[in-house]
Amino acid sequence: MCKDDRFFPPEFFRGLTRARLGIVPDEIGGGHCVALSRPKELADLLEGYLQA
Repeated sequence: MCKDDRFFPPEFFRGLTRARLGIVPDEIGGGHCVALSRPKELADLLEGYLQA
């Protein structure tokens, strides 16, 4: 979930993931297109899932 997303506000996604998936989403700084604005941080987060 992107902390600075103005298209899908973080509060909306927190509630949605809790209600539909029963989880708390991981958060990353950046707006709606985090892959463009913070590609390294996103790649690091995704690689961390492989190591878990």
